[in-house]
Amino acid sequence: MNYSKKILAILMVLALCAAFTACGAQPEATAGSPAQTDSVAADSRVENPSEAESTAQTTEAAAQKDDVQDDMTTEPPSDQNDDSVKPVHVGMIAWSLAMGDEAEFVQAVQSTLSEQYPDQIGEVIVMDSMAEVNQFSLILENLIVRWGDEPGTILIVNGENGFTDETLLQALVRADEAGMQVGVDHAIEGAPDNTFVYDASDAAGCASLIVDNALK
Repeated sequence: MNYSKKILAILMVLALCAAFTACGAQPEATAGSPAQTDSVAADSRVENPSEAESTAQTTEAAAQKDDVQDDMTTEPPSDQNDDSVKPVHVGMIAWSLAMGDEAEFVQAVQSTLSEQYPDQIGEVIVMDSMAEVNQFSLILENLIVRWGDEPGTILIVNGENGFTDETLLQALVRADEAGMQVGVDHAIEGAPDNTFVYDASDAAGCASLIVDNALK
């Protein structure tokens, strides 16, 4: 009988030990399981899909805004300088085109302007005063009226025993009043500041002076 009681007591102790062991193992597995931790994180991500979608849409909208701002910054406005510089009209008044040297010079200047400066030059008008001072004054006035407020340059191609300095000075002052520049083949005392002197032996240089002075 005593032997049976001892066996029963031992079995009860073993049963209690097994129970305690099972209770201690269960919380340890719950707290330290990486599989359960990953599952919780994944569930959290799955539970908030709208938040992820909203973040993606915000990022995309910001990128599109940056692209628009870049385009506005880098793309210059079209036709910005179309009206900033107007082509200059040129009127060449010769003492007499019947003289070979004057006619040749006028033709060379006209060709150079049309070939090398097509964008800077408007219309080019060649007039012959036919060795008449009155005709010269009339031609000058007609050109002033024709171009009005548009930029214009008058080139006086003088000949031997041609226009006097007094006649030229009157023309220079009149053109200055109208806002036009005048080119002459020699310096004239008292000439306005917008008068330039060209070399009658250099047609290309004369054409360049016309353009350079007109764009100042």
